[in-house]
Amino acid sequence: MTSNFTVISGYSGTETHDIGIELALEDSEGTVTDLTGWEIVFITQSLESGPMRKTSADGGITVTPTEGRILIPISVGDSRLLSHRSSLKYEIERRNGPQQRPVLSGTIFVNRGVNDD
Repeated sequence: MTSNFTVISGYSGTETHDIGIELALEDSEGTVTDLTGWEIVFITQSLESGPMRKTSADGGITVTPTEGRILIPISVGDSRLLSHRSSLKYEIERRNGPQQRPVLSGTIFVNRGVNDD
């Protein structure tokens, strides 16, 4: 599945969500995808300091496994790291031992903010 979103540098969240990226995974029949035992990983293309990487294992992503819910917060600091680019690719995947499955991928568009903090 592919989805693009926009962040504004210097602000938290995305243009459409105050916290960041929020997903509720279901199969084609509407059955919730149980994420019990899966690690969720969010990674971007490389930035000047390397790729932005967050995982559920390191506490950077909140997962409610039996509800299939994933929350990836985008902090003010995160949006500032992205501000050197106008867009970049990202992927969200789930990992369980040798299994690795895509969840979502796309492009993050970055709008320059005019805040003063």
